[in-house]
Amino acid sequence: METKKTRKPGWVLLFLGVIYPAGVIGFELYSRMCAETFFDPIPTIWHVLLVLLVPLSNCLLWIQLREKRFTDTRWLILSSAISIGIAGFYAILFLPLTPISVMAIVIFGMGFLSLAPLIVLFVTIKLYRNLVSQDSSTSKTKLWHGLLIALFAFVILDLPTAATKWGITLAASDNQTTSRRGIELLRRWGDEELLLRHCYDRHGQATGPLSFALIFLQDRGSTHPSKVREIFYRVTGEPFNLQPIPHAGRAWRQFEDMNFDADQGGTQVGGRLKGLNLVSSRLDGSVNSDDGIAYLEWTFEFRNDSYRQREARLQISLPPDAVVSRATLWINGEESEAAFAGRRQVRQAYQSIVQRRRDPLLVTTQGTDRILAQAFPILPNGGLIKFRLGMTAPLKLIGKDSAQLILPAIENRNFNIDRKLQHEIWIEAHQSLRSDLSGVTTKHLSDQQLYRIQGSLSDMDLTISRKSIWVDQDETRLRSWSELEPGEAIIQQLVMEEQTPPEALMLVIDGSAKMHRYLDAIVAALDRIPDGTQIGLIIASEAPASITIGAWTEKRKAQFKQLIEATDFAGGQDSGHALTDALHALESYSQTELLWVHAPQPVAFTASQAKLDQAMTRLSRTPKIVLYGIGLGPNLLMDNADWSWQAKALPYLGMVEKDLADYFDSLFSTHPGYQWKRFKGSPGSEIERGSAHIVRLWAKTQVLSLITEDKKGNTDRAIEIAARHQLVTPVSGAVVLESQAQYEENDLTPVEAGSVPTIPEPHQWLLLFVILALILWYLRQHRHRLTGIA
Repeated sequence: METKKTRKPGWVLLFLGVIYPAGVIGFELYSRMCAETFFDPIPTIWHVLLVLLVPLSNCLLWIQLREKRFTDTRWLILSSAISIGIAGFYAILFLPLTPISVMAIVIFGMGFLSLAPLIVLFVTIKLYRNLVSQDSSTSKTKLWHGLLIALFAFVILDLPTAATKWGITLAASDNQTTSRRGIELLRRWGDEELLLRHCYDRHGQATGPLSFALIFLQDRGSTHPSKVREIFYRVTGEPFNLQPIPHAGRAWRQFEDMNFDADQGGTQVGGRLKGLNLVSSRLDGSVNSDDGIAYLEWTFEFRNDSYRQREARLQISLPPDAVVSRATLWINGEESEAAFAGRRQVRQAYQSIVQRRRDPLLVTTQGTDRILAQAFPILPNGGLIKFRLGMTAPLKLIGKDSAQLILPAIENRNFNIDRKLQHEIWIEAHQSLRSDLSGVTTKHLSDQQLYRIQGSLSDMDLTISRKSIWVDQDETRLRSWSELEPGEAIIQQLVMEEQTPPEALMLVIDGSAKMHRYLDAIVAALDRIPDGTQIGLIIASEAPASITIGAWTEKRKAQFKQLIEATDFAGGQDSGHALTDALHALESYSQTELLWVHAPQPVAFTASQAKLDQAMTRLSRTPKIVLYGIGLGPNLLMDNADWSWQAKALPYLGMVEKDLADYFDSLFSTHPGYQWKRFKGSPGSEIERGSAHIVRLWAKTQVLSLITEDKKGNTDRAIEIAARHQLVTPVSGAVVLESQAQYEENDLTPVEAGSVPTIPEPHQWLLLFVILALILWYLRQHRHRLTGIA
């Protein structure tokens, strides 16, 4: 063996080839700076081990060149050749960042991190050449062997990423067969975290040879966040924004907060924003069971710990048939009330102010019994924003002597809620209260004849299923009234009405994966359907399955069960086609109902949405639609529909079998039921005056009746009623602006502070002021007598 003398490597090469790359790898693992900002260079533990081979190999090489500790260097030469392949691959990967890195070094003194692969590549090549030069018998093929091994390793590690990128391309295809192939590929081999990163438009460039090659085959439109969010739902069955934000860095905050909020100022909640947190939540309420009404105020406070202004967006499920009747934003520590006007007008005002980065709050409806609230800007670096939403809700009658209030819940949000955060609950009534809330106490203040439910609830306690409060009701209180205008009143009367079961019922079941665990409960609830009922079944799945409408028998129930068990509930399904088919099947019947049992629907599939909207507007008869959503999340299929206010929501109370059994019992009952009726009239002396919210609920009913009858022709009249009574409805909204000039610019007028509902209600405060005035008048009239006694 012939050897040559070479100069021993110095300490600079040790630093550049060993300490420098090891430090860069450690910093990236700790901070995830590159993963947060550009792309993830070391996405798996196997990538970490692969890149750590480079400084380890260089360290051994440096020791060998200085001290000649190893007699057999063949393995060292091979590991060095592999290291050249690894460093070379990352040098190519970071090549687009090289000019930026050089400029960053010159201007900011930064950029050495992204230059590390290129610098280490030169050092590794130099050390390799020095070692080879000592042994002239070393075959040059060892270098190619090392390079091929490195390439093979990257190809193997890149398979999940490449499968994900290729699966996205196929799934985004307009061809249904190709699209389903892509979904199946993603379910079997895809990387869910990478798919989630695409939902936030933070996928960066390819990090492997296969995924890099796919760049030239991939349609850029297929990776648009809106399209990938749809694909994510189809693959997993989950809304993308219920998942933890990908790559939550620990220390490198400046870069992780630079992502742009593409949904800002829009009509969708969008993705979670790091640094935006709910820091305070309180739900106050008063329940008046004599009038069958509750008024709730939910106050939120948000903090923005990121480095750019943020908008808080949240979708709230209201109590059934409730309406938002107050919106308040704190501006410079002062409460500012909203202006109520047409939906388009308030949104245009909000968006115009958002563009100028001022202080607005916007509240609009978003589907059945749901509203969207959005507030901007929340200033960076600890900025706060606080607003309050007031809700007027009718109680659900349980017989004649009891009523139920279902509390609101956050269905969808773009902010974070710490596990330690508690929603503070404080609800009072003059009648006995009870609840299914854990962590609260129920008190009876006998001296004030007041009942109170008070306590703290975690977000999971409040939102994993809807929570209820029950209140006793005076069964002798059958009528009450509230003033509409001077000389005109709205009378509310408790009446008993005969119930007529529907002629036919169509059951539509969402075929998404999340529904699988509830199938036994759904089948068990079918026992409550009476024999002879005309009923059909459609399952919204990738392979559509249905049973035509027919008389309910034990045999038909067995058919329902068999079909449900034979269906593959997988991923997230498009229910639009199934709902459309159900509408067509029910058209030939005069009085019908459609029950849609579904998981969250975070995607509005364009084609099926158009088909469903067309059926709802063109069919000669449409059924009453009832939505039973299981679990937390949006329902964009209904939220985006112009006719969604016509549907009714059946709240998920945590027990599917009981919820559906109670629904079937009520639907097919032939016994009379109690209901509140509200109408214009002149109250007699025998009718007690009731809550001012009676008028608000009457006004909401009037608005819905007008737009159901003829939305286009009655919109102006409906907006007028909603604005006069300060209500958020499908045709109206509420907006708070920063200054009077902004209101005038948008032709809006904020409501007077004294006209908004409060807790307690305004007429109760008025009574207190009257009593106080009488006391003061009495003291003034008898001050001489009182002075003499003193």
